[in-house]
Amino acid sequence: MYRILIADDERLEREALKFILNKGLDYPIEIQEAVNGREAIVRSRSFQPDIVFMDIKMPGIDGMEASAGIREELPQVQLIFLTAYNKFEYAREAIHLGASDYLVKPSSESSVLETTERVIKRVEQIKKEMDKRRNNELKLSRAAEYLENEFVYTAAMRGMPIGKFMDYIAILDLDFKAGRGGVMKLFYDTYPLQVDSGYEKTILKKRCSLILKKRFARAGIQVLANSELAIIYFLLIMPEDTDTGKIEFAEILRDTAERIRQDLSIDVHIGTGDTFTDPGRCLESFSTAGLSEGGRENASGYPMDLEMAMEKAVMKVDRTEADRVYTEIRDWFYVSDTAVEEKKQFILELTTVLRHSAAFQSPSGIITEAVPNLSVFDPPDHMISSFKLFLNKLMSELEHIREIENDSAVEQGCRYIEENFTRDISLEDAAEHCGLSSFYFSRLFKRKKKITFIDYLTNRRMEEARRLLADGGLSIKEISGMTGYSDPNYFTRVFKRVEGLSPSAYRSKIIQKRQ
Repeated sequence: MYRILIADDERLEREALKFILNKGLDYPIEIQEAVNGREAIVRSRSFQPDIVFMDIKMPGIDGMEASAGIREELPQVQLIFLTAYNKFEYAREAIHLGASDYLVKPSSESSVLETTERVIKRVEQIKKEMDKRRNNELKLSRAAEYLENEFVYTAAMRGMPIGKFMDYIAILDLDFKAGRGGVMKLFYDTYPLQVDSGYEKTILKKRCSLILKKRFARAGIQVLANSELAIIYFLLIMPEDTDTGKIEFAEILRDTAERIRQDLSIDVHIGTGDTFTDPGRCLESFSTAGLSEGGRENASGYPMDLEMAMEKAVMKVDRTEADRVYTEIRDWFYVSDTAVEEKKQFILELTTVLRHSAAFQSPSGIITEAVPNLSVFDPPDHMISSFKLFLNKLMSELEHIREIENDSAVEQGCRYIEENFTRDISLEDAAEHCGLSSFYFSRLFKRKKKITFIDYLTNRRMEEARRLLADGGLSIKEISGMTGYSDPNYFTRVFKRVEGLSPSAYRSKIIQKRQ
């Protein structure tokens, strides 16, 4: 549907133009009218026209002034000026306003339709470009969110070399002077409504993360968060101009927890580890994050550090570490002065947390091992032994997943690349084709192929580009399109980065070798 506004102080002119457009155009259109420049401006705000037919000479605000006002609020609007003078005396000003075309009154039916159809095609092109821009922005946003999740996950679970850490910083366009690892745990039992589904929990975690990000932003600190796991892991990034000694972290954490309690009616525990300037110490910072306090007090002795350690062991499918942490949990369970009911509640919550984390390791996102049917009324010995049995079965299922961990999915992804590298495909497209989440597929692909999905795809495209360049019969633009790049300039930059010389230089080099 194309929206057209006709602004003319002469009723007969408006009606004639409206009649011609309704009768002669094959496009779906909606037409509104304005009798003067002021009304044209006001009506444009609500109608949001694609095309405006604007009479130059109108009482009060004339067509030029009205067009400038409309253009200021609707930069993409197409302006067709109506003038009674064959010699368009306002040409310079019209060009300045970005006029699409003009018609001399009275205009023939054919000239009106030809002009309008020409401008509609321009509108179509602009809409396509805007849609493409929005799609690209959406893809970039999704990619940034994925990278943020992967960055925080890797930093919290495994740590990473300085080079890789700084690569993430550069890709996400961040300024880094120092950092801190952090965790946030939501206590769903304090929420006024029962929270059962994973979707409901994900929404709550994302809303809590948003409040956390806004609060630290006031202190000039960027927060990266991963809300995919049972516990929210977050990374504080402090830029170069930050005076880390003046930041009251404990106060910010308390403020954030209170804001979450007020806005979302849920209690949280928030903790951060030590500040680090050496990225190699990020894992150490995360490992101590559960011990600091923000929000719900740990006076009850809630072993946040043990919960985090067990979740990490499950995420790594590290049975030895899981057994070690279990021993600490068992000792805490029997020795701690914490009330028995609270200790039992901790075990109940931990089984749910671990099952969620295990599901994150599964290609299907489903774990068959059910949470044991435990109750706070169970005897302590029965509860702790049932938890151990659950943990053993859970680790066995994860080890089995790792063993069969689906070489076929990676090979299916490689076949997808082979069949579709000439199109604009993404990691998300390949993951969806394989029936996996993009996060899981990316880690699986990297683990099996020792190369990222993007680098693998790029290498395949460059291999094809080298073959086509060697044939010599195609232009660079044609080769760009045949290897999945819609922009020849971008193709050239990628080729030069990979091969060390431009496509043209590569072709010349091949020709010289043959002579």
